[in-house]
Amino acid sequence: MEIEVIKNRYNPEIALLLLCCRVFTGSVNAGAINDFIAGTPVDWAHFYQLAAAHRIRPVLHAVFSDTGINADTGVKERLRSFCMSHTAFALKKCNESERLTALLAEQGITVKTYKGSDFAKVAYGNISLRESADIDIMINQSDLDRIIPIMEANGFMMDDTLYYRRFRKRYLSAEKEAVFNYNAEKGFMQADLHYRPSKYYMNYTGTFSEMLDDGYLLASRRFNEYDYLKLMLVNSAVADYFPDIRSVLDLAMMYQKTGNAAGNLGDIPVVYSQLSSLLIKDLLGMGAADEKAVPESVRSVSKALRERLLTMQQKQRVSFGKAFYYNIRLSENIAQKMSAVRRAIHFALTPNGRDIDSHYLPFWTLYYLSRPFRLLVKAATGKAGTNK
Repeated sequence: MEIEVIKNRYNPEIALLLLCCRVFTGSVNAGAINDFIAGTPVDWAHFYQLAAAHRIRPVLHAVFSDTGINADTGVKERLRSFCMSHTAFALKKCNESERLTALLAEQGITVKTYKGSDFAKVAYGNISLRESADIDIMINQSDLDRIIPIMEANGFMMDDTLYYRRFRKRYLSAEKEAVFNYNAEKGFMQADLHYRPSKYYMNYTGTFSEMLDDGYLLASRRFNEYDYLKLMLVNSAVADYFPDIRSVLDLAMMYQKTGNAAGNLGDIPVVYSQLSSLLIKDLLGMGAADEKAVPESVRSVSKALRERLLTMQQKQRVSFGKAFYYNIRLSENIAQKMSAVRRAIHFALTPNGRDIDSHYLPFWTLYYLSRPFRLLVKAATGKAGTNK
């Protein structure tokens, strides 16, 4: 989409934000920003709000650091202040990731840092240029029992601990990661320990070893651009359905570095590569995706996601209901659609950590049978939309 069209159809702030992203990726030159600002009134408070919602403040700061760009000095200062603290936090996360990796290695547990700082180095060339909040580490599912006491001894407390301890097999089959939180003198920090790339109700349920290779956790194995293209395609498109513009930019950076290597995606459904290419073209003006060559179902989902991203005002994830609908639309045949429906129903009716924490029942079956009543209460109170 042309920036002028986005400005007139939506608002000048989202148009300027996307223009800055296009300058960052090199698809337009920096002078276009000055031309836009000179001819268009910009609500700079709204612009910053959108930058935070879409998690691209470091990118905007990098673009606005060009002294020739006539951006508002107040928003420049807010971006500079945020990026100073974000850089410090990114370094803290990087150091903590290395410390945890070393601690686990001492116990003979091999893990691999993933996304976060590691991905930022590969995609952006600098850990401070990608806005993120969590530590992400890949683990073997079989090592989780040994990892938990080590994490707890180092100040990290596991979410849904009761769920895991009472119904370990159910937890491991339903979740894709174990989440740990640290809140002490170092400040809040979250560590997500991933043992699979996606949940079972999603349209791709392959393992890390199937996506990469059996040696993906080896210390000598370094993830390259092609590895991260697959990892982030599953993370941003399959699992999250592009929750923000940063997720689109992440994939744009990887396509740029790999030469749009859509032929190297293994068994990841091609519709997700097509979906990401359409969004990258429409929002960032990159690539040459041929919309006519893409199935109507992919075009429909792309338009829905594009509309959501262009109108989003606050950080928010795509709801389970919307993700379920997109899974159905992107399934290639009736058998796949029926499989997606069965997986979604099973997921929606499967008890989660909140169910286990909220009341004690002696057997898993009783939680399963009572789950529909909790969903009805959520629907009645206007809290429906996620499985949590």
